[in-house]
Order: sequence, then C-alpha cells, then structure tokens
Amino acid sequence: MEHYGIVLILLAVATGASAWADKLKISYPIVLIVAGIIIGSIPAIPAMKINPEMLS
Repeated sequence: MEHYGIVLILLAVATGASAWADKLKISYPIVLIVAGIIIGSIPAIPAMKINPEMLS
C-alpha cells in the first residue's frame, strides 16, 4: 500500500514518454523500453514485492 506514489510517478513517466515519442515520431514501445532501462538503473527506487493474490 505504501508504493502508490511510486506507481503514480511511473504511470506519469510512461504517459509522458508516450507523448514524447509522438513528437519525435519514434515508435512508443522503443521510448518506453529506454525509459524503463533508465528508471531501472536508479538505485534509490525500492524493490516492490507484489502479493500473488492480487494477480489472480
């Protein structure tokens, strides 16, 4: 429950990256992959554990 802020920030980054891809006329999956690599390399973001019951 404490990760809502991180999830909202990641959602905003994904939305912004998709809009940015349209302006650059690049396929948005490529921009999202690059953004994911950049975000994944930030050591300050805590690891998130998902409860398996939430997925079923």
